[in-house]
Amino acid sequence: MEKKSLMDFNLTHGLQTGEDILEVPVTGPWLLMCPMFNKGTAFTEEERSTLGVRGLVPPCVNAIENQVVRCYQAYQQKPTDLERHIYLRALQDRNETLFYRLMQEHLAEMMPIVYTPTVGQACQQFSLIFVLCEEHRDWNMIGDNLIDACVLIDTGIVH
Repeated sequence: MEKKSLMDFNLTHGLQTGEDILEVPVTGPWLLMCPMFNKGTAFTEEERSTLGVRGLVPPCVNAIENQVVRCYQAYQQKPTDLERHIYLRALQDRNETLFYRLMQEHLAEMMPIVYTPTVGQACQQFSLIFVLCEEHRDWNMIGDNLIDACVLIDTGIVH
């Protein structure tokens, strides 16, 4: 079996639709753990079937524009800049496309949150932030995901 890396993706141009098509090296739960490829609820019905994520994401398909609106509303609900920073970093950790789209639409407002001065505060309070994040983790899910990742690596699907 050919070993694949998460960087073994291919961008092609669809002849029928004229749209760019990103061919990714992973499917199913592993795809959802890759922030570079995870689209969350923006996966179309066809993509959900093809990529094996049907049932692993909420059933409603949401365009990225709708996801950006929801994420921005959640961002605005955070009472401090540090909490906004934590929220944005968590978003980046699970869905880079959505993170960068949100940043693009609110760049002037969010730059001080992901960079100076808030990142300095985040560095100073890193151990507190880490503990807070640890308290909200679902260790059973993480354990299952690590087992899946080890199986994928062991079988040579990814490395």
